[in-house]
Amino acid sequence: MSIVQKIFSKADVELGDTNHLPPGQRTQKIFRKIIKAAREVESETVDHELELLEAKGEAEKQRNEALKENGDLRDEIRRLEGELLKHRLSNRMDEIAALKPADKAKLLELAH
Repeated sequence: MSIVQKIFSKADVELGDTNHLPPGQRTQKIFRKIIKAAREVESETVDHELELLEAKGEAEKQRNEALKENGDLRDEIRRLEGELLKHRLSNRMDEIAALKPADKAKLLELAH
């Protein structure tokens, strides 16, 4: 429903087929009702826009929090993958008798 339709509906006034007020409804009283209804619809529209802006702000805040959490989780995954690689290398190097302890330490440093 358009704003104009809301206004005329709230004022309980119907426009004719040519978007004109019928001759019997062109009184000062009817115009006051239309103006009052226009102000009410404007107020409702402004209130609705404010609600939408608040909802948008809250949604952006939640999105930013989710993005931060996502980044934190990705960092944790990378850290854990590094630890897993280091652990696997350490276990495999223990199986290779030809590696000296110094060589093992160098390889573990490279794993970071």
